[in-house]
Amino acid sequence: MKYLGKVARLKKTLFLSILFILLVLLVLFVVWNVQADEVTPNQNEADLIASNRVWIESKTPIPLTNDISVTPFEKNTDVEILKNGNLVVEVTNAKLLKQLAFENSIYDGIKAYRLVITAPNVAEYINNAKFKYPMDHAYTGISNYQIESGTRSIETGSDAIRLTRENNQVHTKSTVQVRFSDDLAKDSMDALQMNVSSNSLALDDSFQTKAKSVRAFSKELFYDFNVTKNSWLILSSSKQVHVYSPVGMEYIMK
Repeated sequence: MKYLGKVARLKKTLFLSILFILLVLLVLFVVWNVQADEVTPNQNEADLIASNRVWIESKTPIPLTNDISVTPFEKNTDVEILKNGNLVVEVTNAKLLKQLAFENSIYDGIKAYRLVITAPNVAEYINNAKFKYPMDHAYTGISNYQIESGTRSIETGSDAIRLTRENNQVHTKSTVQVRFSDDLAKDSMDALQMNVSSNSLALDDSFQTKAKSVRAFSKELFYDFNVTKNSWLILSSSKQVHVYSPVGMEYIMK
């Protein structure tokens, strides 16, 4: 009888333990989903355009690459914010063009350079050097994500963007996809709300040039980081992942 009583108490204890664990997981699941569904208010378009113009008025250096920047109002450069809020940088400055060619062979023989950054990405692009990975945990469903370490750099896309040209008028209208190394990269970016909210970027630009050769490439922010994912409070995995997030495009004119 004592043995049966111990078995009964053991079964009851085990049942209550399992029930408690399930309740805890249910509470965490609800809380995490509420956090994941929180929506960040969209910035007013007029405020965004005005904010972007401040970068120019304050003569903030605009990066062309990680190591090469142009200062607004510099000789043989033109930096402006268009009516739609896009940042446009045009460079014929021989010194800057020579620096570009020295850094990357893709710019060899360059005669002029044009950079377009879409309005929502201007501040993030200009402040890339000050970028810090979020240290807080983020939750999606029953999973918890945290970036341990990494870097973010400015890159030129590997594939040329299709453009059309009629006489001196060049027009580009294309969609460039965000590229993730795997599902973990995408899930962690979404959970941590790291300004990669869309899987594509629409590019629409038109300008005039007398250059014989014009090529267009996407301008991207390249994320290279280590992320840890915890699920069900017990499953944990860490991995290095990559994300290529287009923020605009650049033209190489020769």
